[in-house]
Amino acid sequence: MSHRIFSEEQQKELRANVHVLSCTSKSISYHPDFKKKVLHAYLNEYRNAKEIFQTEGFNLDLIGKDIPGQCISRWKRDGICDTRGRPTKKVFASIEAELAYVKAENIYLKQLRAKRAEHHSGRMRSTP
Repeated sequence: MSHRIFSEEQQKELRANVHVLSCTSKSISYHPDFKKKVLHAYLNEYRNAKEIFQTEGFNLDLIGKDIPGQCISRWKRDGICDTRGRPTKKVFASIEAELAYVKAENIYLKQLRAKRAEHHSGRMRSTP
């Protein structure tokens, strides 16, 4: 988290940007569509994080030069986020669809465990 404290004037400037949902003296909340747009530009168009934020109207001297990179790292880690910054939950059309997904996931994990066990079975353990 940044140690910057935004003054009332700075908060007004930030709120004027269409990509900002809300702003307090200590934090900025970005619009979910902006997050998606930034991640798309960063991952698919190979654009620089600072460049993306600047072209979208953010003053890097105000928000901090390292903030765009930190935001992208956090959004990549969390996935495409809702307005509160939490990862979106997978929604299934029916209980049957969810059950089929979980069964397929279990089969896949079982195969991974078998492959790992096979890989480790050929190794000799060293005794202390």
